[in-house]
Amino acid sequence: MAIHNVFPFIYFFLMVTRMKIDNFTFPEDRFYTLNKSTHLWVKPVDGKSSLVLLGITEFITKNIGEIKILKIKKAGRTFNKDKLILYVDSKSYSVPFYSPFDGKIVQVNETIVKKPKLLNKAPYDNWIYTVEINTELHNNPNLTPVNDAFISYIKTQVSKNAIEEFNCCPDFTKGSVVTKRKK
Repeated sequence: MAIHNVFPFIYFFLMVTRMKIDNFTFPEDRFYTLNKSTHLWVKPVDGKSSLVLLGITEFITKNIGEIKILKIKKAGRTFNKDKLILYVDSKSYSVPFYSPFDGKIVQVNETIVKKPKLLNKAPYDNWIYTVEINTELHNNPNLTPVNDAFISYIKTQVSKNAIEEFNCCPDFTKGSVVTKRKK
């Protein structure tokens, strides 16, 4: 019996190509935000483009350090594009995440809410929300697959050490940068 018949999830997981850019990986089976406002990934559920998993990238988890608290919206809530959908507190940073589309939260991953450090260990295996959206992922200008533009964007972010220069993500309160905690 073939492995893909016995363990379809494991077979699929092993088959997903991951792009390595500097010290960061990006699975090629999802879309990513391509702007300074957020570092989210979006993955269609069961091939349906109207239902997606939403999580944060390895790039942001490695840069902000150990995640302590997730401030989330509850299941059933609707949200609009460019509005705050998640707030992450680490030991050194507080980072807001803004939605790349309009949608409705169908499910919250309660395991991640209780154990946010899991995002540091495996950000692509641990989603935060399941979201219902009304937009086509392939035609959304706020999202991109792993392509030349995305690779260039990440390389630029790495070369500028963007998170350390505080120009990676806007600050929740000031509208310009990540909030770095004072020691």
